[in-house]
Amino acid sequence: MIRSRRAFLKFLAGSPLFAGLPAFRLQALTDYVISNPAEAIDVFKALALGARAICIGRPYMWGVAAFGQAGVESVLAILRREFNLVMAECGKRFVTEIGQTSIVKVS
Repeated sequence: MIRSRRAFLKFLAGSPLFAGLPAFRLQALTDYVISNPAEAIDVFKALALGARAICIGRPYMWGVAAFGQAGVESVLAILRREFNLVMAECGKRFVTEIGQTSIVKVS
C-alpha cells in the first residue's frame, strides 16, 4: 500500500499510463485510490486521511479464486462487518463522521 499522497503522485507521474496527464488530474486521482486494503482498519484510515473511495483488489480476487461470485460476496460481507466494528470502536455511526481527528499519529 502506498502510504502517502506524495509517494502516490510520484508513482503515477512515473507511470507510462499516466504520462500525458496534467498534474492537477494526478492530484485528483489520489482522492480515490488506496491499493489493496488488508483489513477494515486500512479502509478507515484511508477515509480519515481524505480518500473518497477505496479500491479493493487482492481480497476481491482471493474471493473469486476460492468460490467465484459467492466468494466475492463473502469477502465484501466480512469487510463490511469488520468496518462497522472499527467504526463502532472509534465512536462513529456514519462514514461522514470519519475525519482526520479520527486517527492519532503515534511517534
